[in-house]
Order: sequence, then C-alpha cells, then structure tokens
Amino acid sequence: MSDANNPIEGHKSESYDPANPPVITGTDDPTITAKNLWTQEAPIPPQQLFPKVRKEWGLFEVVNSFLISVCLQVVIVMFVMFDVLYGSIGRGWEGTSEAEITKALEDSILQPHMIIISSFALYIPWLFMMWYSTHYRGRKSFKKDFWVNVKWIDIPLGLLTALVLVALVQGISMGLEALGLDLSSVDNTAPFRNQDFIWQLVLFIGLAGIVGPIMEELFFRGFLLQAFIRHFNRGDVHEPRSPFGLNIQRHQAWLFNSYLNFRNWGYKHQYTLSVIITSLIFGFAHFQWKENMTPEQLLGSFVIVGITGLLGLAFALITIKTKRIGINMFAHIFYNSTVAVMALTSM
Repeated sequence: MSDANNPIEGHKSESYDPANPPVITGTDDPTITAKNLWTQEAPIPPQQLFPKVRKEWGLFEVVNSFLISVCLQVVIVMFVMFDVLYGSIGRGWEGTSEAEITKALEDSILQPHMIIISSFALYIPWLFMMWYSTHYRGRKSFKKDFWVNVKWIDIPLGLLTALVLVALVQGISMGLEALGLDLSSVDNTAPFRNQDFIWQLVLFIGLAGIVGPIMEELFFRGFLLQAFIRHFNRGDVHEPRSPFGLNIQRHQAWLFNSYLNFRNWGYKHQYTLSVIITSLIFGFAHFQWKENMTPEQLLGSFVIVGITGLLGLAFALITIKTKRIGINMFAHIFYNSTVAVMALTSM
C-alpha cells in the first residue's frame, strides 16, 4: 500500500523514466536539475534547454557571396598583372618604366572581354549563394524566398517608373550643374565609350542595360533586402536563446535589457530599417574611386552615391509594396537602357 505522505513510496508509485527526469521549475539556479530520492542530481544538458532549430538563410549567406566575388576579382587582377609583367619581361624589364606597366595594366583590365569576365565573376557568386540559400536553408523557391515574380503588367509599370526616375535624376543633375558642380568628371561610362561600336552596343545595352539591372535587382532587392528583413524579424526577443545569453542575463541584466530593447526596436521597424540600409549599400556600391581625386571629383562621387541611393530607395519601396521585384527589373532595365542610349548619342 502506497503512503502519499512517504516521499519514497510516493515517488515509487509514479511512472518514472530515468532517461527523462522531470524538470523542476521556479529555481534561480541557471543549471536546471531534476531530483529524486535514490539517485544523484541529473543536470539537463544545454541541448534540451536550448534545442537547435533549423537555421534559415540570412545575412551570413549574403556576406559569403560578397567575399566570394571579391576573391574572384582578386584572382582576375592577379592574372592580368601576371600577363602584363610577363610581357614586360619578354620585352626587356629594364626598358619598361613603372608608369608604362601601370598603363598596360589599366588597358588590359578595360578590355571589353575582361569587363564582361569581371562582371560575371561578380554575378555568379550572387546567383550561387541565392540558389544555395533557398535550396538548403530556405523554401526551395526563388519566388517565396526572394520575391522573384514577374508578370506582363510589370513591363508598362516598369517603363512608367523608369521615365519618372529618369526625369527626376535629370532634374537633380541639371540643378547641381546650375550650382556649378560638374558631374562629368565622375562619368562611369568612359570604359565603354573607348571601345569599338559593336563592343559599345554589347557593353552599353547588353551588359549595363539588361544583364546588370537584372542581377542587381536579384541581389539588392531580392537577396540583400530579404536578408535584412529576416535579420530584424528575428528581433522579437524576450528571453535568452543560448547559454551565453542566459549567463549575461543573470550577471549583466542591464546589458541584456539594452540588447532586448534594441532588438525589439529593430523588430518594430524592420521594413523601414531594411529599406534604408539596403539603399545606402546600393548607393555606396556605385561609389567611384580614383587615385589623386580632386575635392570636386570626390564631391561628385558622393553625389553619385546619393542619386543611386535615391534610386535604390525607390526600388526598395516598390518591392516592399508589391512583394515582387518584377516591376523593379523592368524599371531598372528601362532606366539603364535610357541612360546608355543617351551616352551613346552624346558621343
């Protein structure tokens, strides 16, 4: 007969599994333990306190795509340098000055086939990491993970958006020129202008007008923007999610509370923050740096960053509003193609 007042008999009368000891709650000890009267304390491992969840893709994959692109660009530059230096040695090293080697290196990098290779060395890691992200850490769908959804209505809507943006940028440029700022010194179409006519069409229309806009929308509004939204969406934190966070909460409560406030603030403004941050990154990605830049050229480069960031802001807002990047793709294509045609006709 079991005695309910007898702790030993009371515990023996219950079903008990030694492999899954009961959890005692309400203790201040961070190491939660289960006790019974005939065994020692059995600490619950951290794997049960903080079980691993399936890791989804985010900023980590975006950073990896950028690092892979940088590595490929470095390999291409090293290959060109080796080719130029090897040719200089063949012609006689003593007779080749440093300025001549630098000029030969610049000419080699600005060859049309090298421009195309460098561009695809930038784009391919983006596509690869997007595929990896959605296939292994996402929903196995570019449409669901990156909002890649294109409809026929996107063509006229993209054309209308591009016309508005072209008029806006031209108005800003004319206003700045009226104030005495010369933006011609930071024209990034110079490498395309110095090519043969066929290569000009390929680079201006094919690369800068079509391929470039599609890839930039996939990366900046599909991959990067979604990564920041996911990052801030995980900010709705109310309790520690790791043993490290638990330790900080117990010993540095003010620091943990500050972290909670910051993460929860980011969670409330996740779309606003994501749009602003990605627009700034898009703008600075078009910053034009040259050696021995004059103050006017440096100011012009920052103006280009501002104008491009404004375009990125418009594209990001359209993406957030429509939950698609189809309109942006056509708007970006029409915008870049219009600028390319204007550059070709002004030569």
